[in-house]
Amino acid sequence: MTFITKNDMPTHLTSWQKAQAAMLYHFTSAEYLIGLHKMVGDLLNGFVDPLLEAAKAQGRDNVLFSETWGERNFSSNWENNAWPFLRDLQISIATSIARRQAKQFSVTAVNESLRGVAEYSTDWTTPGEERLLNLALATISEYAAPHDKSVEIYQNKWNDYRFAYVYRAFARLMLKVPKFQVRAEVSGFSGEVPPQTGVYMSVDDPHASLQFVWSEPAGPKIRTSNTFNEIGLAALSFVGRQSLWFDEAKMFEFATAKPYAERFRDSVFLYGEPYPSLAPAAVARSAFKSRPCQWALVDIVPGEFEGPDLFHEPEVVQSEVHNRIAGGELCTKEGYYFTPSMPGTRRYFAIAETAPNLSSSYGKTYWQWDANQEQ
Repeated sequence: MTFITKNDMPTHLTSWQKAQAAMLYHFTSAEYLIGLHKMVGDLLNGFVDPLLEAAKAQGRDNVLFSETWGERNFSSNWENNAWPFLRDLQISIATSIARRQAKQFSVTAVNESLRGVAEYSTDWTTPGEERLLNLALATISEYAAPHDKSVEIYQNKWNDYRFAYVYRAFARLMLKVPKFQVRAEVSGFSGEVPPQTGVYMSVDDPHASLQFVWSEPAGPKIRTSNTFNEIGLAALSFVGRQSLWFDEAKMFEFATAKPYAERFRDSVFLYGEPYPSLAPAAVARSAFKSRPCQWALVDIVPGEFEGPDLFHEPEVVQSEVHNRIAGGELCTKEGYYFTPSMPGTRRYFAIAETAPNLSSSYGKTYWQWDANQEQ
């Protein structure tokens, strides 16, 4: 793993990295958990409890007894067994909010609670009532997922595709996004305890997704990065940063072009018919790798905010290609480079080609993009 000194660390974020930082700080905020708590409370108080009262008043259980299943389909069975899962979930989220104030983070109990609820029959409801209940539960699950991905201790759940998947819904919130600064003096490596709670960016891999870690003793160590492998870099080069994952037609074109057409054929065709909407997810399943990195804190600048252009596609998903490659790293933009550390070194690098480290009194080798790209 390359060691980047403070002076060599990137000092700014691309638009897409800013968007990732904004999402991570939003999903891990106390306000986000308060919103989840309200959703569960509204479901219980505004829908479930009145529905159970209506079932009692209408005597629904009187006609639901079964010789085979007994009282399995009774509203009272659901109330006695499924309802407590939702009530316990509400209490656990309130506890998480209190712990969040002390900068302690944990995955919510949404997944376990909703799996418990799903074990109990809703045959005591009408089809319309059942659809509304399932929709509310699915909405709670979808809302909780970004928070839980962000604070998962043992695994880095975010990659470039997953950020893109939730970005559109996040952008529609039209939140006031703070400005960010890279704190080069607050840095560490994968596998180390983070020096400070917050969002971290890789300083030696421009394509590594940002991550959130916290400095609580029971919290995670800085995780390895999720970054592009050879296929991911090829997709980025073929489709372009602004269209990657978002433009289904271009993603389908990549997935059906050489050299990857055979690899993705069964994933983007159904019964012989092309389905471009399947291409982003199909490519994403093969586009990433994990690697240790050096990380620096992405901190919030108090009282300053980003302009509205952060939310304008395609600008937000454009990423500036770094115009230099450290020796030992992969090329992310094909073309001609040279290194100031040794004369006569101008050469061509292909996507995903490893730039060599040259022995020189200048120290570490950095390959610079040549403004003259003629052969």
